[in-house]
Amino acid sequence: ELIGAIEKETGRSAIIDRQPAQPGDVLLTCADITKARAHLGYAPDTSLSEGLRLFNVWFSDRDRVVLA
Repeated sequence: ELIGAIEKETGRSAIIDRQPAQPGDVLLTCADITKARAHLGYAPDTSLSEGLRLFNVWFSDRDRVVLA
């Protein structure tokens, strides 16, 4: 899903080089924001597609930024 969403946003096809699992790779995650929502009021409201669009705009413009 993630690779497909990135391909859609960029208009390019990914070149996928599948490799065997590496030491330290996470094979399963149970990521959950329930506690962050309850204790910190964290409530993300940016969809994956919108986040990718915003990142793509930012990344495309990075060469135009002049550091002072």
